[in-house]
Amino acid sequence: MPTWSNEKNPRYLLADDPTPKPEPTKQARINSPQIQNLLDWLVNHWTKTTVTAREIYTYGPNSIRDKKTTLSLAEVLVEQGWLIPTETHQRNMREWKIVQGPILRRL
Repeated sequence: MPTWSNEKNPRYLLADDPTPKPEPTKQARINSPQIQNLLDWLVNHWTKTTVTAREIYTYGPNSIRDKKTTLSLAEVLVEQGWLIPTETHQRNMREWKIVQGPILRRL
């Protein structure tokens, strides 16, 4: 089946278009200042051992107070090992356990 496109409107490209699309780099997403702000808030300001998405976008840093941003940043922190997803009673609720780093003590 031939592929066709409307050159004036690129949204009409078909799914089997052979031109490769560049993928966004994960490295840029991992080092974003928003992730650093969220991690700083979780480790230094949040006193509970778990946190929900609602708590992050209610009490968290101002720059990430929307649901979409909160969930995507939490997903990155899960990949990095700072958050562990936990089971919830509601299927639409997201909750994570915060992994505290090792405590260094002087001997």
